[in-house]
Amino acid sequence: YAPGSNMKTVTFAAAFEAGKLRPEDRFDCQLGKRQIGKHTIRDDHPKGILTAAEVYKYSSNIGTVKIARRIGKEALARMIEQLGFGQTTGVGLRGERRGTVHPVARWGEIEMATNAFGQGLTVTPLQMAVAYAVIASGGVYHPPKLALRLVSSDGQSQPVQPPTSARPETRVLSEATSRTMLRIMQGVTEDGTAKQAAIPGYPVAGKTGTAQKVTNGRYDPSKYLAAFVGIVPADNPRVVIVVMIDEPHGVHYGGVVA
Repeated sequence: YAPGSNMKTVTFAAAFEAGKLRPEDRFDCQLGKRQIGKHTIRDDHPKGILTAAEVYKYSSNIGTVKIARRIGKEALARMIEQLGFGQTTGVGLRGERRGTVHPVARWGEIEMATNAFGQGLTVTPLQMAVAYAVIASGGVYHPPKLALRLVSSDGQSQPVQPPTSARPETRVLSEATSRTMLRIMQGVTEDGTAKQAAIPGYPVAGKTGTAQKVTNGRYDPSKYLAAFVGIVPADNPRVVIVVMIDEPHGVHYGGVVA
């Protein structure tokens, strides 16, 4: 599926990791409309000047594209790959899909923009959970497993090891980048696009995503995928949860239905 705004997390992480972005940096989001060649980029929540943290909180496509331009397409493509997209996780399930990420050599200005805010590529929900788990774990990629422990009939248990085909543990982000991401992700549930995911007295980090589905090679304005990825508790992460609703009826925004 096309991940939509859940992919903005990758763009922000790449920019923080490259040292090209601070949460307080300001961007003109052009009241929700920007032209790139013959294409028009729009925001669901039109805004003017926003800080980077607010660009994330209000999920501005235009602000995200401007952040991506700071680092360039090669750095963005490298982070997409390092976080596990475009390749199977090796979790051990037959038929696991790798998703579609086009080679960076084929990216023009509009392809870099759409990759930055989550269109023009496809992912699996498991890949998305694994990528957010990198942030939750302080920047380390952990190969996913289908179970934590194997318990025998006599009560003995042993840890389940990742399949041999899985990518090994790898540091992808610095701890500083992970902390910064968790901080701005809390803003999404405090007063951003995912206020319904807030829990009083309990810190929740997350990101909403809403993406049009493709029918016969074109984006279909009547079919959507709505998603939310949450990390709890945000100050000491234990769990990453991905909720994806396929073709919700009526309201279709991830922050409402997922």
